[in-house]
Order: sequence, then structure tokens, then C-alpha cells
Amino acid sequence: SWNGGKSWSTQMNQPTAQFYRVNADNDFFYRVYAGQQDNSTVAIRSRGLDGGIGLEDFKPVGGCESAHVSFDPDDPRYIYAGCYLGLINEYDSKTDSTRDIRVYPELGFGVAPKDRKYRFNWNAPIHVSTHDPKVIYHAGNRLFKSSDRGHSWDIVSPDLSKNDPDTLGNGGQPITNEVSENYGTIFAFAEHQQNANILWAGTDDGLLQITTDAGTNWRNITPKRAGDGLVNSIDLSAHDPETAYIAFTRYKYNDHTPLIFKTTNNGKSWKNIAKGIPNGHFVRVVREDKNKHGLLYAGTELGMYISFDDGDNWQSLRLNLPPVPITD
Repeated sequence: SWNGGKSWSTQMNQPTAQFYRVNADNDFFYRVYAGQQDNSTVAIRSRGLDGGIGLEDFKPVGGCESAHVSFDPDDPRYIYAGCYLGLINEYDSKTDSTRDIRVYPELGFGVAPKDRKYRFNWNAPIHVSTHDPKVIYHAGNRLFKSSDRGHSWDIVSPDLSKNDPDTLGNGGQPITNEVSENYGTIFAFAEHQQNANILWAGTDDGLLQITTDAGTNWRNITPKRAGDGLVNSIDLSAHDPETAYIAFTRYKYNDHTPLIFKTTNNGKSWKNIAKGIPNGHFVRVVREDKNKHGLLYAGTELGMYISFDDGDNWQSLRLNLPPVPITD
């Protein structure tokens, strides 16, 4: 309303979305997929048949506001999208139908995290394998894997969090009881592009772990200098099989130092490569360019940065972008 409530417009005249994670398919008029805070998931065409993007080019694809959305980018018929408390849907884009494929049929509302069968982050990772599109990963405090479109699930990790009982009580107390939040969960997940047996998982309580045998054994490779915090994103190099980039945040401890940890030996040693990103612009995501080695992009709390020398130096890529958090 522009006149004190005497008349009102619809909501369709303004941008209202906040996205956590984004994905895209490989169609010619490709779609971008994400969960929208306080709204549905959405798949948005890059352009409509008339050259613009209209309401007919938007559609929900299962899950809810906090979703990761994943699929086979070459054949996105089956789309997997999540929600809080471990909900995960399979959306069939041909039949426009959705089914619940959650790992364990538990209603988590009103149950303290320590008493739940499994814990899932608000923004729990979902990943359709790039090696086999029939394989789906869903990450809670453990990593789960399905090879039959979610009809059954295998547990392929122990509890990868610190599992600290002091952090597993009712969320938000003593001020509120935030029943849809958990702590001690996997927050970031990555599958190696060349080797399906190599999986990485990072938690919201600061641990980073790797398996090289599809989950039989896991090794803690958390950077020693990281301290307490949250593994916000993991990006495995397309150019070097042992190189990875980790965005680590400590803002919940009132530390806004930019942290991008890089390894060139699968986590045996680490270096913080965030030089040139101003203090206070803590890093939420880092991505390596898939075609050009040494070209990196970083999304921070206050905008976008780029490095042309594999993280030795960074410069602003904000241009006319508003000072907003870049989460993916």
C-alpha cells in the first residue's frame, strides 16, 4: 500500500524471494531451481518463448522454502527437493505429481533434536549423483543414499557432527521453541566429479570429513585453524583431483573474518586464501570456474568477489549488485 492502507496492490509487483542454494538444468531454455524463503520451491525459465519471463515460466517443484533442489540436468523429469525436519519430495515434472520419500517417517515437531531418530538441517543437502542419476544423497547428521528414487535408503556414514548434547535441546530456548531447527547436522556436501567413491561432508558445528570408499570409512580433515564455526560450502576442483575450496563461517561467534580454505592434497593441509576480501565480508560460498583453471568466484555477506590467480588475490565483482548476501 502506498496510501496508508486505503487500497492495496497484489504481491506480484515486487521481488520478494530469498534463495539459499541454486541449480540449473541443461535445457536450451534452461531453468534455474531453488527454494524461496517463506514460499515454495521454484523452477524459473531463463527466458520464455516470447523472449521475456512471465508467470507461466515459474513453477513449484516439491519441497518447500528451505530446499536444496537436485536432478539429472540432462533429463530433469524427477526433481528432488527438501524441507525442514528431513522432508524430501520427488516431483515428477511429466505427471505434475509429488511423493514423500523421506528417510524415516517421523514427525519432528515438538520433539527435541536429541530425541529424534535423525537430525536434518533446515537447509539439508540433497544431491543427485553426477555419475548415476538413479543415486540420491540426503544429508542429516548422517549421510543417506538411495539407488531406487527414494523407495529405500542406506546409511553411508556415522554421525559426522560433534553430537554435543549441550546443543541438542529444544531450539531457541529459553526465548522461543524453534521446533523446525536442528544443530549438529551436515550442512554442505560434495561428490567428486571423477570418482563416485569420494564424498565430502561439512557440518554446521565445524567439522569437515571425507570418504574415499563410498562411505565405508570417513576421515576428519577439518582445517586446524578453522576453530568453531560452520562449513558453509564445499567446491571440489574440476581441474585437479586433490584440490578443494571450503567456505567456512564464524559469524555466529561474532567473528566476520573472511575464510576460504584451500587444499591441494585432499585435506592433509590447508591454506586460507581470502586475502583481498575486506574484513566483515565473511564468505558464504566459493566456486571454481569449470573451464578456466585458477578462476574463482566468492559470494560473501556483502557481495561478490573474483580471483584470477587461484585465490592469491581477490577483487570486487559487485558492479551494480546491491550489498546483499550471496549464498550460492
